[in-house]
Amino acid sequence: MKPIASHLSALLLMSCITLPAISHAGDLHLPELGSESLTIYDSTKEKELGDAFRLSLHTQFELSDDYETIDYIQTLGRKIVAETGINRNFEFYVIKNPTINAFAGPNGIIGIHTGLIKAVKSEDELASVIAHEIAHVTQNHLSRQFNYQQGVGTVGQFATLLASILIGMQDPNAGMGVYLGGMSYNLETMLKNSRQHEFEADSIGIEYLAKAGYEPFAMADFFGRLYEESRYDEFQVPEILRTHPMSDSRLVQSQHRANILQKNEKRTPLSMLELIQLRNHFPTNAAKTIEHCFENFASEQKANKVSIETTQCLIDISKHSAKHTIFINAALEHLTELANRNLLNADSKNLIQSDTQPLLEYYDAIYPTQLSYHLRKADFLMSMGENKKALESLQQFPEPKKLNYLLNRKLAETANANHLEADAYYYRTLEELSISNFKRARYFIEQSEKIAIKQKNENILNEILMLKQRFPVLSNKKDRKHNDLSAT
Repeated sequence: MKPIASHLSALLLMSCITLPAISHAGDLHLPELGSESLTIYDSTKEKELGDAFRLSLHTQFELSDDYETIDYIQTLGRKIVAETGINRNFEFYVIKNPTINAFAGPNGIIGIHTGLIKAVKSEDELASVIAHEIAHVTQNHLSRQFNYQQGVGTVGQFATLLASILIGMQDPNAGMGVYLGGMSYNLETMLKNSRQHEFEADSIGIEYLAKAGYEPFAMADFFGRLYEESRYDEFQVPEILRTHPMSDSRLVQSQHRANILQKNEKRTPLSMLELIQLRNHFPTNAAKTIEHCFENFASEQKANKVSIETTQCLIDISKHSAKHTIFINAALEHLTELANRNLLNADSKNLIQSDTQPLLEYYDAIYPTQLSYHLRKADFLMSMGENKKALESLQQFPEPKKLNYLLNRKLAETANANHLEADAYYYRTLEELSISNFKRARYFIEQSEKIAIKQKNENILNEILMLKQRFPVLSNKKDRKHNDLSAT
């Protein structure tokens, strides 16, 4: 079984699908084995796989709940995507996993392990891995792998891969059984094609990297360092080298490609990576280069402690260092913890509120779309008993109905704290839609509608109507059948 297991790993990797199958996927249409739909890979099929993949991330894996780390990775991702010249949607997720790895799934979904964030020595190295994964998507490696298998007459292998993902959404054990049952002898050819994709993802990724203003040699530096450290110890090979096959020739080509591109000498390295690493309690040399109170903040977080002195220090830094939100976010996080632990008396609360009010107004003005800041602010306001202000603050966030699971989860929480049940269920609907959990989304929209009708809440009823028009999957089966008949 060992050879089969290793080839299975390679096949999963080559197709950029590394997550297990899941159940309860809602209304995704599942083709039968042998169906003609399994011999076609198009945008509809990729969307279905993307929905399944996204739901798997949210239900089968532990996603990071650190707002700042998520914001940071998404910002890096968007910066690189802007240089691709391709108009398509990308989603970036941070997975709580100590292994050094990253992956590109179907429909532009990219995952970064916290272990990778810990392992990189610079933002350039982290950006290089993200650029590599983005290149897997822009070069359509999943669909091209399918087309390649068609060309060599082994379409059944890739078809069973798609089947295992889709069928496994209903029965994980059945899905893996289909997958193992579809294995055949032509694995070496498939692995070779995977290596070709790795070379291409390196080349295109380095181009994106340089255009975004990062060091083009960073990719070869990072992969080369891991490769050398594990070259003679097969038991210590980092996961990213198992899922992204490395060789001497690949390193040489990466260095050659980087050498062609002009090095960007103007970019000033950011300290944000070191701050993010400290937030996640990763050992770095950042303590020598950043403010003393942030060191204390990281130490207290690791020890599950909180102090008023550190909080005040963070507030003071926030007043003079507004180039990013990480210090004000840390201050708000500490204040929230102090309040939730009942470590603030009435006088302290009044003093803090008067001290932070102008500071929050300042950050509201210069960071109107920084999600991590607004989520921390909402937590702080609720901890101070300002539930109404917390809800109003989030509702003023640009595009409050955007399908962002973190935003809508917090909107639901604040609405519930204000005893607005219909609103809370409505925001839960948006949260479930954002992770492709259509079954739960329908349940929550039905609850919201029942309460809104009982309360004669026209505002929410109008929102529900517009949402159902935008997402027909939210209508119950009777309504969908009626709509279909009306359309004919």
